[in-house]
Amino acid sequence: MSTETELLNAMESSMQIHRGKKESKQQWYSRLICSAIGRQMIVSLKDPSDNGPGVSVVHAKRRIENALSIYQEIFSGLINFELVPSDKLANYIYDLYLTSGFMYHIPDRVIPLSPVKGRIDKTLICIRGQVFDEYVSMSGLGFYQVLSDAGDLKNSAQTIFQLPDISLTDEWKDLLDLISHWEKLESPDDYEYLNTTNFSNGRAYFMQTLNHNVEYSLARTKIAMQGGARIYYLIHNVGKQTFMGQIPQWISDKGMYRHFSNCILYNLRKLPPSTFHEDGSLVKLNLGYLYPPEELNFLRLYSWPGSWYPDRPYVDNFFDRVLTSQFFTHYKTMMEARGYRFIKE
Repeated sequence: MSTETELLNAMESSMQIHRGKKESKQQWYSRLICSAIGRQMIVSLKDPSDNGPGVSVVHAKRRIENALSIYQEIFSGLINFELVPSDKLANYIYDLYLTSGFMYHIPDRVIPLSPVKGRIDKTLICIRGQVFDEYVSMSGLGFYQVLSDAGDLKNSAQTIFQLPDISLTDEWKDLLDLISHWEKLESPDDYEYLNTTNFSNGRAYFMQTLNHNVEYSLARTKIAMQGGARIYYLIHNVGKQTFMGQIPQWISDKGMYRHFSNCILYNLRKLPPSTFHEDGSLVKLNLGYLYPPEELNFLRLYSWPGSWYPDRPYVDNFFDRVLTSQFFTHYKTMMEARGYRFIKE
């Protein structure tokens, strides 16, 4: 057995990332490398520094670039690194750990947060941060443990990652309370409207015409404000009249409006289900509809991209994900409790 193969086998064992039955070795090796590099970046946040706690942003990203360069040299004959957009991998890993709460940013530096555990259920624990003296598995860039009983752990995964922990039905009631003022829709041509009927045309979430046959919908301004943000409104059809209430920016900007759109489509029984395919130790998941940002980032953290978009600001395909089957089993149960549906292919 070659040294390269021995190293890959050691990485497989330490992270519990196994090859799918129909997965190519190239794809499996790429998943191993991606997770290993992510783990090394988290470890690098503890590197000694003469400039106070934490490390510089440059140091953290350079650790990713250096690790990738070393792996490229070691495994040049085994791995097709074109499967990973190496020029953007540093930003991808850094940004995902930052948004997931593994570290916080101060001018020119990042400081790691202490590891925190939260249970998805009685046997699976998610870890926000890196623990060094315990056996930890990985799915994507996320850390987790499977125990015989984690029921005594007070924190939930929803708490430590700030995920919604109520059903879509109950969340909808809370969202309605955020609308403080309603007024008649006077200029319908100034807005785009939530697609509530037809998802066959790609994934167009907004359309030019309002569906008057539903009680609630969404509208957004066609013209973005300075900085690219749009104003979102909740639409309420009452008889032949249509009313609109502005949604606060904190719950509509940067994809946050999907809290509303997921709830609206769920109540209409129009929320597209996600599909999944089991392949031995891994699961290939295809989202039917994008989650709100917090839940989407959690999924991105605990999965690998099934494909990449090298020419887009976000290089990973949000819809096409790969998870370990061990993690997915528990994750699916958690999301089904919210009201999301999964269909096995």
